[in-house]
Amino acid sequence: MRAAPAPGRLGSARTSCERVLAFREDAVQAHLLLGVLATNTRAHARARKHLERVIALEPSRTEAWHLLAREYRGTRQLKPLQARYREQFARDLP
Repeated sequence: MRAAPAPGRLGSARTSCERVLAFREDAVQAHLLLGVLATNTRAHARARKHLERVIALEPSRTEAWHLLAREYRGTRQLKPLQARYREQFARDLP
């Protein structure tokens, strides 16, 4: 089993992704990684922003949909997200 990355390494990954986005706002992988990092640190607004951007750029990235659904659990945004997913994939969001 791998150990969790050290906090400094997460900060470095975050900084690297932010640098990429400064030059290419449409860098899907950078948005996805920033969304994951924000989710894991409970920075919910930031996570939602990056995950929504992933979906806007590449709607087929189901991992972003699933993470975003986790972010939206217990909010009014979950049902609209489920409807969008159903429209995109013709099935319910797991």
